[in-house]
Amino acid sequence: MTIVKDMLRTLFLLLLFSSNHARANEGADRFKNVATSAFKERLLLIKERDPAQNFEPARNLAEYAGTFINRYERAPDKCSDKALVISAIAYGAVGRLEESGKLLERASKVGGEDPAVISMLGMTFYGRGILPEAIRNYKAAWKINYLPALTLLGECYLESKETNELDALQPEMLKHIPEDESIRHFLVIKSQANDPPDMELFLKLAGDLGDSRIGKIGADNIPFYAKGFWNAGKRKLALRLMASLRDPSFYHPFLGTAKIRTALLNEYELDKAEFTDADLPLVGTGYIMEKQGANARDVYQKFAHAQPKDAYGWEGLGVANQLLSNWKEAIASFKKAMDLGSADAVKWLATSYIASGEIEKIKALLPQLIKNMEADSEVASFLAVYAITVKLSICRSASRQVMNGRSLFCKNRAWSS
Repeated sequence: MTIVKDMLRTLFLLLLFSSNHARANEGADRFKNVATSAFKERLLLIKERDPAQNFEPARNLAEYAGTFINRYERAPDKCSDKALVISAIAYGAVGRLEESGKLLERASKVGGEDPAVISMLGMTFYGRGILPEAIRNYKAAWKINYLPALTLLGECYLESKETNELDALQPEMLKHIPEDESIRHFLVIKSQANDPPDMELFLKLAGDLGDSRIGKIGADNIPFYAKGFWNAGKRKLALRLMASLRDPSFYHPFLGTAKIRTALLNEYELDKAEFTDADLPLVGTGYIMEKQGANARDVYQKFAHAQPKDAYGWEGLGVANQLLSNWKEAIASFKKAMDLGSADAVKWLATSYIASGEIEKIKALLPQLIKNMEADSEVASFLAVYAITVKLSICRSASRQVMNGRSLFCKNRAWSS
């Protein structure tokens, strides 16, 4: 058993600190996550707005999707046009994008040129990383004046680095901002995508950002606005924007730029008094991304003292202590984060138990880990490896998710970078 413990400890330390798991949603996984989320949103709208489609008992969205999928699979040739599209959305919501695409192709042949269906078909290709086909469908939907396809087309051009096509599309996008504010947010992202950034475009789009508009930007977009204002020399506004984000999983678009990260940490070291308590998680995460465990620990200790009921502070302190191999302190921090309701802390606590050689203590965490498995593919991967190593026959679904290519410890968490 000692050899098994040593192997586990080595394996998980390598995984935890390896740069290969730097970005949670890189590549095909990221495309799939975006597409699946889009289909989930559509399915949720159906559930909320169409009482005729509100089945009971469906405890969660996955079960709700399963109801439509099962109904379709029982009689695939007897589906109405509407049921065909809803079934396609259900398949997409559970990540079965190829099946979703086949149904949407069938629906488009039966129902004619419905731009919403064509656009969703584009999303199934986007989710599988087949960008040329996604672009073809988004172009077709936009040709029929389906406005949501315009931003999606721009995103595909940005992802595939088709700069000339995106620049040619930009005037049309600017013209339609009053009708769809998401176009503004996309163009802000575009303005900060290159080095040097397009500051003329950014300032035209962002202008004077008051408190009333900050709340309407959306957490996903805030880091890109913050990045733009930082590059424009408005650093206090950038920090205020980032401080409005309470979850470090949103930090990466801002801190992922080495130039900004280095400047931020240098400014903190030169004048700590200029940084508020609300700024400390951002600074601490920057140190973690730089693998500066001692500095990260000091910052998160200060934050945890100032905000003892903030779970993210204790989580960050735990990760900082992991960097320093202070497993006892890391375990204590993750336990506090768990007590404050952090689901992620359970997984991090398990890794600390492995690193400290206390593998037997993971058994007590299994109910919570299994509960978190559906929402977090990292947990599924963790459980699969744990089950194989200690010869426990648990979590067949976790093993299946690993076989589907999900990587261990790959959630969109900035300090995993």
